[in-house]
Amino acid sequence: MSYHRSIAATSVVIGRGISTSPTSITIDDSGVVVRIVALADCPHEPHSTLYYSGVITPVIENLHPAVGTDVRTLVDTTLGVGYSGGLLLWQNLSAVDFLVTDTTTIQRI
Repeated sequence: MSYHRSIAATSVVIGRGISTSPTSITIDDSGVVVRIVALADCPHEPHSTLYYSGVITPVIENLHPAVGTDVRTLVDTTLGVGYSGGLLLWQNLSAVDFLVTDTTTIQRI
């Protein structure tokens, strides 16, 4: 039996310079993205969805960006169905413009 987990965040960066509003990502047991949907389009998200306050991005190489860097400019991989490169959760970014602050934290999810 295949296992799927759903995660959601305040915003998701799906490509260089491209972000979405609150979005849910479903990942299968091998780490492959099988579904991405805006929460506004999915009124019945599963109760098992894990919600994060922050921004989800594909894994990037520079995990120590300078304060003031726009996270959206660091992403060089498209996050879509079939993506399997891992995900990062960025918290404590400047909320409006996705800028790294001195309190920004990054973790793999």
